Amino acid sequence: MELELNCPKVEILALCQGAHEGIDAIHSRRPDLVFLDIQMPEINGFELLRMVGDVDFEVIFVTAYDSYSMQAIKVSAMDYLLKPVDGDDLASAVGKVARNLSLKRSSEQVDFLLTNLQQENSTFSKIAPPTIKGFDFIDVDDIVHCVADGNYTSIQTVGGEEYIISRTLSDFEEMLSNQIFFRTHKSHLINLNYIKQYLKGSGGQVILKDGTSVQVARARKEMLLELIYSGR
Repeated sequence: MELELNCPKVEILALCQGAHEGIDAIHSRRPDLVFLDIQMPEINGFELLRMVGDVDFEVIFVTAYDSYSMQAIKVSAMDYLLKPVDGDDLASAVGKVARNLSLKRSSEQVDFLLTNLQQENSTFSKIAPPTIKGFDFIDVDDIVHCVADGNYTSIQTVGGEEYIISRTLSDFEEMLSNQIFFRTHKSHLINLNYIKQYLKGSGGQVILKDGTSVQVARARKEMLLELIYSGR
């Protein structure tokens, strides 16, 4: 199986065929990590988490298709895998879990996820990116600018606060894909509401309301201008 092949250090405590069997195994075996299929008969993966109660384990969701619920998982800074599961993606997700285990933040993340799932649309007022100590709740409307720094991202907010998050800019682009954000350049993701000025050029530059100047890649220029003119 993919887990044994790509994550040999992971000890498999139980394989469960349904939600009730899974709940029993979680209570009896006390795992550090649960791979949870979202689509199950009678009880889905999210309902299972509600039934478990206080979640003291990490969760990696597994699903056959991308959907609105996947966006809720993204903004909750949790991981999911699409079927058929790719070995590299599996190893990467397990690696993140291994780094997070000592932080003991699973319960709060799951609560945040389950709250988001109750919303009627796919836009969310907050995101919960992971930090060294746990994770921060950040109001999406307050995010002005996200800047790539290797495997980290610097988030600049309207209040002048900066958050250094151990996620790539691509992670945040996915997380905020249903919001009014635009990737102007490989290193920059901006909130369109905070654009003050556009300066012409090969790709051009945007000046944000906090005075920050952000380069626009030539290939992204036309799409950005369309969004600005359309009032998106």
